[in-house]
Amino acid sequence: MPEDSFANTVVVACSRLDATQRIVDALSNHGFSVVGPVATASMALVLAAQSPVTIAVVEAGLAGNSHALARQLMDNWGVPSVLFDESAESGLAQDQAWRADGELASRVRRALSIESAPPEVA
Repeated sequence: MPEDSFANTVVVACSRLDATQRIVDALSNHGFSVVGPVATASMALVLAAQSPVTIAVVEAGLAGNSHALARQLMDNWGVPSVLFDESAESGLAQDQAWRADGELASRVRRALSIESAPPEVA
């Protein structure tokens, strides 16, 4: 694991078993340390409180409201989020303070292949 793994720690919040392992594997293969995965917003908040998380990957349709989770992660711990249903992000023009941007977010999106299009979450 790279020396700066704590600077690249991702909490994964995804309730879809078909996508969870693919997401965890993709992030791990790109050098990220993964916390989780968890299937609920409340569990993601618990992990963020107990771990040195620097970014979150949140399923857009996560039970417990993915947008509320993204806001709470940012407000409580300064952890930005990437939703892997990009159409969900684009609909929140008035509320994007939680949205991850910059190099770390680009690396996460590349790992998940969502730079320009969301991966299939069948």
